[in-house]
Amino acid sequence: METKELQLKTVDLLAKHERIIGEFYKNCARAFQEKADFWSKISGEEKIHAKWLEDLKEKIEREIVYVKINKFTESSINNSIK
Repeated sequence: METKELQLKTVDLLAKHERIIGEFYKNCARAFQEKADFWSKISGEEKIHAKWLEDLKEKIEREIVYVKINKFTESSINNSIK
């Protein structure tokens, strides 16, 4: 069983991942003006995903939920961010 600290760290990295993807999409909206609405929309969706993960962290902290994180390693998330 993963510790609460490991769950929180992993979910925090996943939220960071979502925010970075959102920024990438935001930059795509600037670069590809003809599809700016599309890129802006999915950028906003990534912000929502990050918020969901932040909310999940609170529930982990309060021990309302347990997240099995064995599919998400710190190195795999960080590699994706790079």
